[in-house]
Amino acid sequence: MPQTTLRPLFAGLVLLALTLSPHAAAERVAVVELFTSEGCSSCPPAERLLNELHAVTVNAEGLPLIALAYHVDYWDRLGWADPYADPRFSARQRSYARRLEDGRVYTPNMVVNGVASFVGSSPSDAKRAIETALAAVAPVGVTLNAQPDDASTLAVAWALEGPLPAGARLHIAVTEDGLVSQVGRGENRGRTLAHDAVVRRWQSQEAQSTGRTELALPDDLQTGRSAVVVLVQDGDTGAVLGASRIPLGPGTEPHDAAASAQNARGA
Repeated sequence: MPQTTLRPLFAGLVLLALTLSPHAAAERVAVVELFTSEGCSSCPPAERLLNELHAVTVNAEGLPLIALAYHVDYWDRLGWADPYADPRFSARQRSYARRLEDGRVYTPNMVVNGVASFVGSSPSDAKRAIETALAAVAPVGVTLNAQPDDASTLAVAWALEGPLPAGARLHIAVTEDGLVSQVGRGENRGRTLAHDAVVRRWQSQEAQSTGRTELALPDDLQTGRSAVVVLVQDGDTGAVLGASRIPLGPGTEPHDAAASAQNARGA
């Protein structure tokens, strides 16, 4: 997908952010979840779309969009084992599929705010779903704090403001930007793939108004380009009720995954 075809989408989203007051922006959120795999040849365009959305979000202050890339494991048996795949992500996608896709599971699949599902490489569908999400006020406010206890453990605390329906779920994700893979087998054999917002750790539990937990961090996690996300969803409908994202570690800066991939190709 040529990068130039995406620019109108991003310009429109930035303009939308500028029309929101800081208070209004804080009350709105668009959670963009991409189900993808390094073994899927249709996925790189969708990942470029998510990476661009994520980059614009990080750089455009006030745009309340949170990107999450889940690498599913059901492609692993077809020639290439995705190093970031997790069976829990496949299960999460199947749960969405039962609600939104008549049970169809495919990659790349993008889901916005738990209620809009579509082919993940479609900028027009993404724009439409994000604009719809940002037009509504999130019913639950999320205040988030995260602090590494040590090099291997992250302490996460949260406070939720607003009504929580019975059965609401709270999810915690640790994400990492700037990941690059040289694919040796499968449909993407010989390609260099760049990933941002990759979910490296995931924990789910019943939503409580306040709480604290600890997560074990991957040994190879680069905290300077990582973040923690807390996401609250309706347990019945899957609709996102509220979410928040904060970077980890001092000196966190936006990372250009495409540039990293280009550098890896030239190495």
